[in-house]
Amino acid sequence: MALEFDTSFDPAYGRAVTVAPDVLRITAGNPSPFTFHGTNSYL
Repeated sequence: MALEFDTSFDPAYGRAVTVAPDVLRITAGNPSPFTFHGTNSYL
């Protein structure tokens, strides 16, 4: 049985995106098989 992954993700490279109250995510523009759309940092 294969796992299903939610691949709907808008990376918004270089911009701070609110993901929860008091939590922002910034995604670097370095997509790869290991980072998906890019490395995420949470502030």
